[in-house]
Amino acid sequence: MNANEAVPIDAASISGSSSDSSMSGSSIDQNDYASSASSVSSGASLTFEQNAKEIDGYTTCYPHSTSFQLGEHAIDDIRPLKVAVVGAGLSGLMAGALLPVKVPGIQLVIFDKNDDVGGTWHEHRYPGVRCDIPSHVYQSSFSPNTQWSEEYTTGPEIRRYWQDFAKKYDVYSKLRLWTKVIGS
Repeated sequence: MNANEAVPIDAASISGSSSDSSMSGSSIDQNDYASSASSVSSGASLTFEQNAKEIDGYTTCYPHSTSFQLGEHAIDDIRPLKVAVVGAGLSGLMAGALLPVKVPGIQLVIFDKNDDVGGTWHEHRYPGVRCDIPSHVYQSSFSPNTQWSEEYTTGPEIRRYWQDFAKKYDVYSKLRLWTKVIGS
């Protein structure tokens, strides 16, 4: 038997009252359906005529009516997907670079309250600000900087790296700067 082959079933198999569970082969008739419908649909008042359909020579039934309709579209049709990211710090920049590549049909907007990208590296500009972990760890794995000036680099150099990253991956085209998100 093929997986796509229609299989005739009997009402006793549906209701579980048959000693033979092999679904041996007699098609459902009105009397069998009426007796099993009460156990299958918990008392729903459906008639065989309302729910029976002849498909490829076999009578099939669904225990209750439904208005579900299959749409006519290919399985790989791309539907638009609207996504909002709050913040253009490192996570927002990574989302801006990777999501358009990985999610077809995405309509991405990145909101940030500041006038440029970089998150904490854009906001904190006090003298001596620097990374507390080695710089080569604090970067994108797919866009590495091999020319850090120091092992624990300064804030302005990190900020420049992330601004260059945003330009390289066209993240600026997805930004809405000077926009504070206060609710959703």
